Amino acid sequence: MKGALFTAEVEPALANAQGRFPRPRPETAAMRRVCAVRGLTRNVLTLDTFVPLRTGTMLWLTLPGMAPTLGSVIWAEDLSAGCLLGKPLSRDQFDRLTKRSETPVTASAR
Repeated sequence: MKGALFTAEVEPALANAQGRFPRPRPETAAMRRVCAVRGLTRNVLTLDTFVPLRTGTMLWLTLPGMAPTLGSVIWAEDLSAGCLLGKPLSRDQFDRLTKRSETPVTASAR
């Protein structure tokens, strides 16, 4: 995806009866989509998707070289969205992800 820092996978996070979000499940695999990460901070990702997302949606995000991490959509406009990570990226994770990109990292989180 031209202009992206890198690509990631997103899929809906479905709550169980206790209101928790267990790791990605087989029944959500068909809903997994590739998206472009356009902006990155340790707490927020700016995503370009092929399917509109809604504010408040919980997602599993699979970033390159990392296990799935939970996030929530904090803003959405057309096919772009901001996603707050449930747990901030460590300095090491952030550095590894920014080194993957060919374009400078922009803190375009709103």
